Amino acid sequence: MNEQTSAKILWTADVIAAYCKMSKKKFYRLVTAGFPACIIDGQWCAHTENIDEYFKFGTRKPAPIKPGEIPEDEEE
Repeated sequence: MNEQTSAKILWTADVIAAYCKMSKKKFYRLVTAGFPACIIDGQWCAHTENIDEYFKFGTRKPAPIKPGEIPEDEEE
C-alpha cells in the first residue's frame, strides 16, 4: 500500500466522525443505515473515497421531508 492510499484510510470512530464533521452518535446511526465503515482488529476503519461517494450518492435526490420540518437528530 502506498503512502497516498494509506492517507485516505481513516482509523477510529472519532477520526471518521471528525472527517464527516458529525458526532460519534450520528456516525453510529449512519453505520446501521449502511455507512461505508467496518471494524478491523477491533478498530473502526473507513476509506475517504467511499465516504465521499456515500454522501454524493445519498444527496442526489431530495430529502423525504416537507420544508420547515426539522428531523429530531438536527435538534441536538
